[in-house]
Amino acid sequence: MTNVEIIIQSGKIKTINDIMNHIDLVSDLLKEDVEQILKSKGLVTNEFDAFFADGLKKLKHALMDKKYLRGVKRFFRCDSVENALKLFLMKLTSNVRNEYQVERRKSSLAHVKQQAETYMIELEQVQKDTFEMLLNEEDEILLNEEQKMVTKEWKNSFNKMVENGKISGELTKCGNTQLVLVFDDLSQNQHDNYSTNRGVL
Repeated sequence: MTNVEIIIQSGKIKTINDIMNHIDLVSDLLKEDVEQILKSKGLVTNEFDAFFADGLKKLKHALMDKKYLRGVKRFFRCDSVENALKLFLMKLTSNVRNEYQVERRKSSLAHVKQQAETYMIELEQVQKDTFEMLLNEEDEILLNEEQKMVTKEWKNSFNKMVENGKISGELTKCGNTQLVLVFDDLSQNQHDNYSTNRGVL
């Protein structure tokens, strides 16, 4: 025997108005049926009581304040209490299922949002690391350019000193070549004395 049949045989619900006047009692008696129907469709949740309460609240609102809706009109035009109870059960089950699906979508969206936030954090870190790497590379490039510039200036100065006779090469007694710096303010005698005491540059 189904719960719909039990409600009818109780003798307390004889008309659609009786259903409306005892809607909480009727809903409570049909709650087990709603849960079993949802489980048969694979909709199992620990939040069933909360979903059932929300689904019932929306059904009450529709039956009392939205009588212009097609489904509500169909309920009030049922030719028997049994058909009205079956339609009531179907609508209540549909509402509870909708609450379950809405919550599941919220959970999925929350998960997607969390993944997106994690991705953005990782992306920002990658961008930061890349920026720092580029800065380091730029610093290294600038340092290399500066070293090249100093080296070039030193070579130019050395070549100019050679061209102007400020630096010359002389052979030593052992056959090595030594560089000699020539200063304009030295006398020839001082230059000879300096050359005698100088070392290989």
